[in-house]
Amino acid sequence: MRDAANRIVSEWRSSYLFQTLLSSSFSTAATAGFALFNGALGVMHQSAWCYAIALYYFILTVIRLDILRCEVKGRSETARHFETRQRRTFFRTHIALLLMNVSMFGPVILMVKGDHTFTFGLIPADSVRSRTVFLQV
Repeated sequence: MRDAANRIVSEWRSSYLFQTLLSSSFSTAATAGFALFNGALGVMHQSAWCYAIALYYFILTVIRLDILRCEVKGRSETARHFETRQRRTFFRTHIALLLMNVSMFGPVILMVKGDHTFTFGLIPADSVRSRTVFLQV
């Protein structure tokens, strides 16, 4: 177990690509968890607000997974094939970002109408608030 941890730390220090992929994987997992958390809150409280936020984070998770998949698969390809894969990923990411922006219409409309009242309790409300502030910084 300790040898495996030492190998991971050694690889972390020597490879920028490994650092990027590992840290991006943790970030993607956190985003996916937050999407599931908001989805669960939406189901429990029948909240359109939570459904819309969960959709936003789900699309963000899909974008991140697509980029990670491109980078991991690209390591074993020739430069020409990798460039083609990057262009395709770039195009898919543009489409997904457009969908992600459209998905934010829901929360904005709910805020303008004043229909985003919550009865979540302190912990879920603080979690949503801190995650939102973190993403804005």
